[in-house]
Amino acid sequence: MPLRKRNCFLAMVPVLAAIAAGAAHADEPQKMLTIEADAWCPINCAADGTQEGIGIDLARKIFEPLGYRVNYVVVPWTQALSDVRSGKTDAAVGAGAQDDASLVFPASYLFNISDDFYVMQGNPWRYQGPYTLKDKRLGIAAGYGYGDVLTQFIKDNITRSGTIQAVSGNDALAQNIAKLRAGQIDILVESKPVMDYYMQKKGETQIVWAGGIAQAPIYLAFSPAKPASRQLAAQYDAGIKRLSASGQLSAIYRAYGLNP
Repeated sequence: MPLRKRNCFLAMVPVLAAIAAGAAHADEPQKMLTIEADAWCPINCAADGTQEGIGIDLARKIFEPLGYRVNYVVVPWTQALSDVRSGKTDAAVGAGAQDDASLVFPASYLFNISDDFYVMQGNPWRYQGPYTLKDKRLGIAAGYGYGDVLTQFIKDNITRSGTIQAVSGNDALAQNIAKLRAGQIDILVESKPVMDYYMQKKGETQIVWAGGIAQAPIYLAFSPAKPASRQLAAQYDAGIKRLSASGQLSAIYRAYGLNP
């Protein structure tokens, strides 16, 4: 009889150890992962909304099961880049090498974007090469990275009064749309999936696509100033593989009308 009692106690040891380990884990401080960007739907949208954007949805799906609390903060893009460079924040969503090549990029990108041009309906202008931008007033977002062709045009014309008009803030796209409507700019520059999403949500029919230039992939990019960034990038890539295998990756993109 004593032997049976001893066996029962031994059988309970793994259970007690698991409970103790769980309690110890619960006592550990939760890791914080802070991500910044300006609102750029559907890549990243308003914070704490019903849809925070593809990049934030993926970050939550990947990092929250690993014990992180994802803290998404909407700030002007110039601030987001400055904060991630310095290590004040952990990551910037929607960043590419064209924004800052020093950032730590995972292998898995969010989207392959382009520099796209938009004009008011009735405007016959269409992009057919850099020469067609001559004498046009362009609305861009301050701090955004653009492709080689547009970057060179901006560099060559930045000192020409009114030619390159850069807006900043959390609502750069809305500001540029207002300027396009008011006739303050001739052409609005925005990536097509972002502009398409905005126009669909707002029922916009007076602005039309006028061509574009392929650019580069964008990522959830991590801070070069933080030692953990390469590990975070590896965890992100592993998480993307898991989500892809389970079908969750496609579902997240489809919720915003896109394909991975």
